[in-house]
Amino acid sequence: VVSLFDRLKQLPRYLESFALVVKSPPAFVKPLLVVVAYGTPQEIEPIVELVRSSLPQGSYHLVNMVCDFFERVDAVNACVPVLRKFREDDIFFTTDVDIPVPSDILHRVPHYAVPDRVAFAPVAFWTPRAVVPVGSRAEPDDEAMFSSYGLIAISLKDYWAISGMDPKNNGNEYEDTHTAFKIYYHEIALFRFQDESFVHIPHNVTG
Repeated sequence: VVSLFDRLKQLPRYLESFALVVKSPPAFVKPLLVVVAYGTPQEIEPIVELVRSSLPQGSYHLVNMVCDFFERVDAVNACVPVLRKFREDDIFFTTDVDIPVPSDILHRVPHYAVPDRVAFAPVAFWTPRAVVPVGSRAEPDDEAMFSSYGLIAISLKDYWAISGMDPKNNGNEYEDTHTAFKIYYHEIALFRFQDESFVHIPHNVTG
């Protein structure tokens, strides 16, 4: 699930990376991208057209939020009717449009997010590999060590058990951190490590 905060310029790159994921999923996995587009009908229309032209039919689901002001938690919760159609052992993975999806992620996430046992929140890297000097490596920034930039993979069974994301966290931009604590308090392990395949692309406020 990816919510389009104010990062429309980042969307084509994200969709390109997800299209690669769709082309080579594991035999037992069928990826579905749920895109939450918000704004006026006129603002939503180009988003819908871009998604439809970038991804094969059946690999995405569009949720339109006609509203004046975006709240990240509300966007994720708008997906609940779609998620209710899936099995409890299916994996729910919230992502950030600023972080292109690694092509091999579907081969790894099922091992990192196990129902009743563990959820997954990778530590994303800030510096794009393309600008990292030869012989050096990208490093996670200080915020990434505390926040997961919205990246959380969890079974739907466990997501329902923690009652999902709390609307009280609208506006504070740390809803993923609060969700991580909820996972911990429900005695579900949270697997974190520095994963260089997740790179947060720098952007300005307006994206």
